[in-house]
This record gives sequence, C-alpha cells and structure tokens, in this order.
Amino acid sequence: MHNRLCECPPAIILGTFLCVLVWTSVAWCQQANNSVACPRTLIALPAASSTTCRYAFGKTQLVYTVDVEYPADGALRTIYARLRQEGWRPLKRDFLNPSIPSSDVRGWQQFEDDTTQPNTMVRAWQTQWMNQRKDIVDYILEYRYPVGETPDLHTLRVMAFFIRAKVATKAQTDIRNVR
Repeated sequence: MHNRLCECPPAIILGTFLCVLVWTSVAWCQQANNSVACPRTLIALPAASSTTCRYAFGKTQLVYTVDVEYPADGALRTIYARLRQEGWRPLKRDFLNPSIPSSDVRGWQQFEDDTTQPNTMVRAWQTQWMNQRKDIVDYILEYRYPVGETPDLHTLRVMAFFIRAKVATKAQTDIRNVR
C-alpha cells in the first residue's frame, strides 16, 4: 500500500472514472433493494455515517462517510486486514480495464470532476480484491471538495461493491465486446 499522491494522465483518469461511473450508475439508478444485509466483505468503518447498502443485478453496494484524515492509512489498514483474514487477495490491475493499475500500485489519484456543479477536486484510492470463487470486492475511497476552495481532507466517502463471480465474468465479457 503506497500512500502517495499522483496527478494522473487524463486517459487513466477517464478510464477509471468511466468504470466507476458504470458501476455506481447501475447500483444506484436501477431498482435496488434497500433492506439487504451487506456481506461481511463490505466493511463499514467505525463511526461511519449516512450508511446505505443496496443490491442490484448481482452487485451489493455499501456507501458511507466517515471522519478520517487523508491519507486514511488506518482506514485502509482496517479494510486490508479484514479482507486478507477472509482469504481475499488484492488485484494489481482493474478487473474491468487491466490497463489501469490499482491504487496499491499507483497510490492516491487526484483529478478534477467536471461532471459536478461546481467542479470538484477528488483524491481517490481504488482497490479491488478477488477470492477463490473469483468474486470481486471493489473499494473506492475519496475526498471531494469544490475546486478553488480549501481542501476537505477529513470527510472520507467510501463506496464498496461485492460482485459475484458470475456477474464479474459477464461484465468482463461485455466490456471486451464493446472494445
């Protein structure tokens, strides 16, 4: 785990952003069941607030915020230790777009999100893990603040996805067919 900040080339940022956008859009915009119990691999950190867990199309998504100082070393250690304890292994590359290295390889990413009003600066960490069944968990940790304002490096937003192997394999096939 490397806690360095990297100003990314636009192509990598766009690729990562599009993958995240696809996953979050599917999870939030489709009919979702709001009363699901989250799998143990979707870890809510102590003092998490605004916690929601939803299920749609074979994916379970946990979203919350927590007051954690950047670069969230303790939060990352907690998540990593629990996943390792349960037999998960970290992926070095994005499972949907292997040209994109994980944050374990490239560190924290910083980019401007111009899809928000006002535009938002984002510092993001994304890590994906796989178990023996080939299920995937995807953690995206981010700090967001309006461009030009004092950075809010205290409010951490966590989005965690649990994706069954069958759904992950289909998503990989669909992405390859689009290219």
